[in-house]
Amino acid sequence: MGLAEYAAAEVRLGDRGYKIYVGAGLSGRLGEVVAASKPEATGCVVVTSPPIEGLYGEAVAASLEGLNPTTIPVPDGEEAKHWDNAGTLLGEFLDAGLDRNGVVVALGGGAVGDLAGFAASIYMRGIAVVQVGSDPASSWYVRQIRRSFTGAGIFLDGPDSADFILGATDISPLVPGATRTVEVAFDPDTIGLKQAQLVITTDDADESEIRIDLQGDAFLSVDAWMRY
Repeated sequence: MGLAEYAAAEVRLGDRGYKIYVGAGLSGRLGEVVAASKPEATGCVVVTSPPIEGLYGEAVAASLEGLNPTTIPVPDGEEAKHWDNAGTLLGEFLDAGLDRNGVVVALGGGAVGDLAGFAASIYMRGIAVVQVGSDPASSWYVRQIRRSFTGAGIFLDGPDSADFILGATDISPLVPGATRTVEVAFDPDTIGLKQAQLVITTDDADESEIRIDLQGDAFLSVDAWMRY
């Protein structure tokens, strides 16, 4: 199966045009994305932060195996965007043997994408870059310890609750030792910092409701896209 099902948009800029792919599981198909966008690619590096590498690094490296990928860690968050880190990246590109047909894979979006994209743009007068956003969904596990309960409730609360999506709302009945997975995705309509709470209630009069703080920062970008 090809990548057509993931093709969400095409930005037409002549020779500088690129496609945007959106979909679950793309981290394991990066090799296909690079082959389709840059068939003459001779090698690649993966620029990412330690937390993102821990989640997706293995799948991405396996997908890019034919290009002998080198993973380059950079600081997490906005502190990554510093001249010293850009200079270090350029040296790492050289050490990895990237030539004019090399590809930089920026894994994680945000500051990682900004830093890697900038470094790629000035390396050998500019080489290809693939921007890969991370999955905005998070999961929690609810475990019942004391006794069975039914009638448990789960919902989103707070000023920006509409900017989050609750994947499941039924976690009962729950017997002692059993668990339920609760998934929340960040899906904002506007930019800016969004805050809400995941609330879990039980029918146990001795237990208070559980509140988990949620926070997301929405930028003018898409969280699951790839660009060449």
